[in-house]
Amino acid sequence: LVSISAVSILGWEKLGTSSAPLADVASSALGGNAFLILSIIALFATSNTALLMMLASSRIMYGMARDHGFPEIFSRVHAIHRTPYFAVFLVMLISVLFALVGKIEVVADLTNFVAFITFIVINASVILLRQKFPKTNRHFHTPGRIGKIPILPVLGIIFSAFMLLNLGIWILVYGVVLVVISIILYNVVAKK
Repeated sequence: LVSISAVSILGWEKLGTSSAPLADVASSALGGNAFLILSIIALFATSNTALLMMLASSRIMYGMARDHGFPEIFSRVHAIHRTPYFAVFLVMLISVLFALVGKIEVVADLTNFVAFITFIVINASVILLRQKFPKTNRHFHTPGRIGKIPILPVLGIIFSAFMLLNLGIWILVYGVVLVVISIILYNVVAKK
């Protein structure tokens, strides 16, 4: 719908040569201030996404620490606010370090890498759990199956893998290195 609207407002020729196609469409449709408004909306959306990813990362770290898969210090919760403050601090520190180095795009791409890996693992888990425990009473079943294989999780794996492979070779290398370090850290901490 967005593409159809954009082409109908500006035409494919102008969109093809534009460095900011959505902003140009907004300016054409809403006037000169639309670019500023769209920029402000984009900043809020980006800030919101970054905040949510930081919260999710710190909560995952907290959960792993609570289950003895990460150092115990990250399972500590603030007495008043009930937040995993060490985990939040570590995530914030890593983000600030990347931002200070000027590699915020690396942080964004690594976040995408982790998100796509997470989606692949979750979808694979749905398939494997359906195969391993077929008689379990579940409140929700993914619609559409071929035999015993649910179609949506298979499509989720395919699309996530496609997006993952389009991130670029260096992000894939960095991501794999982080995954290997995480697995080693998990195994070292879990054995204690």
